[in-house]
Amino acid sequence: MSIRAIAGFLVSPFILMGAIFAFSTIFLTEKQRHTNQRLEKLVGDVRKLHKTHETLAKGHNQLTGGVDGLSDIIEGQHEKLVEIERFSSQRNVHVTGIPERRDENPENMIRELFSKKLKVDFDVKDIESAVRLGLKSEEGPREIVVKFANFKDKKKCLETAHLLDGSPYMVNDAL
Repeated sequence: MSIRAIAGFLVSPFILMGAIFAFSTIFLTEKQRHTNQRLEKLVGDVRKLHKTHETLAKGHNQLTGGVDGLSDIIEGQHEKLVEIERFSSQRNVHVTGIPERRDENPENMIRELFSKKLKVDFDVKDIESAVRLGLKSEEGPREIVVKFANFKDKKKCLETAHLLDGSPYMVNDAL
């Protein structure tokens, strides 16, 4: 075999290896470029998510502040409502034990009870309203809430309420 043939034979594997190396390099370079593009896209997506997160966090903080402010307002309104309820019931008494009748007039029934049992006469103008509370039931008569026109009449009623002791009737302050 001649040197040329031997040299050609030896060169062939090197050429083949070189070609394989070149193709491998090109393939790997292309894969790396594609991977880098995907990585850059992911980095961009992460940046967008980070900005979105920051925006949402700011919005959350604003909402939290708003909710805290509304909670304070609600608490203040609740306190005012309690005060209004207390003030509106300042002239009220609760009367229990008066049997219910068909087509009753609670105001007349109260005036009659107070006149007979407490020995206190109240004019029509002295009692603003008298209404039964709740729904009818078989458990007994519902209580009647009486609203007096002024505090003095309420006080007069409560001062004589002890006269009802031993009777089925009770008069209590509507605190």
